Amino acid sequence: MVPTFFFTGYDERAPVMQPFLKFYYKEAYATIDDFVYILNYNEKTATLEKPDNGYYEGDIVVPDYVVQNGIKFAVTAIGYAAFRKATITSLQLPKQTLKMIDLDAFNNTKGLKTLDIPEGVTTIAEDAIMNCDDLTHISIPASVEEIGDYAINACYSLESITVDEGNKHFGAFDGVLMDKAQTRLITYPANKAGNTYTIPNTVKNIDKKAFMYLRHMTSLTVPASVSNLSFNMFVAAYSLEEINVDPANTAYSSDDGV
Repeated sequence: MVPTFFFTGYDERAPVMQPFLKFYYKEAYATIDDFVYILNYNEKTATLEKPDNGYYEGDIVVPDYVVQNGIKFAVTAIGYAAFRKATITSLQLPKQTLKMIDLDAFNNTKGLKTLDIPEGVTTIAEDAIMNCDDLTHISIPASVEEIGDYAINACYSLESITVDEGNKHFGAFDGVLMDKAQTRLITYPANKAGNTYTIPNTVKNIDKKAFMYLRHMTSLTVPASVSNLSFNMFVAAYSLEEINVDPANTAYSSDDGV
């Protein structure tokens, strides 16, 4: 088994130990150009982490590669809670190397108005983008293959989500995030314009928190095809006044909008 060795910032032993790290140690913490990373010496990859004390702020440019002790690491992940409570005026993520946006990566992130996920990212983890009150738009590239449960939720100002038309797994239909076949409804943007919404009659499953923090929708129509309404899908759906279920639905029913 390969043991794990952690250090934070500069470690005066690192240059001496470098030949041994390659064979005996797997990961290490390092602070490089004001960013905190977990460096994987076996795979030569880096995961951006949250600072130990404080939060990131200002104009953020996350590089594709970082160098530590003469070794080049590809930045492949935005790690757990990396931008939690950060105040960001602009953000540029790695355009060549990024593969994953992890759990809680953007949680309570302030100032960020648009989030353009770069081509190459394959995974957006559950709860990856949440409670970002200033965020109005998210774009998802063709490369994304996996979107976790309630990956995007509780973003009060979110108006729209777009997905590259070349994506084989997901799409944005009238600004609503779903799987490509429109059988799974993932996220309805909280601040999406329009008072009424009819779920497509292909949808079978609706994710948790899918309709969280609704600001404009007053009436929702659920088709006969829906067989699974997830727990907490209507958390804090402030504007919603009525839910009308198709009488042909065998799993759910409504009575006078309830």
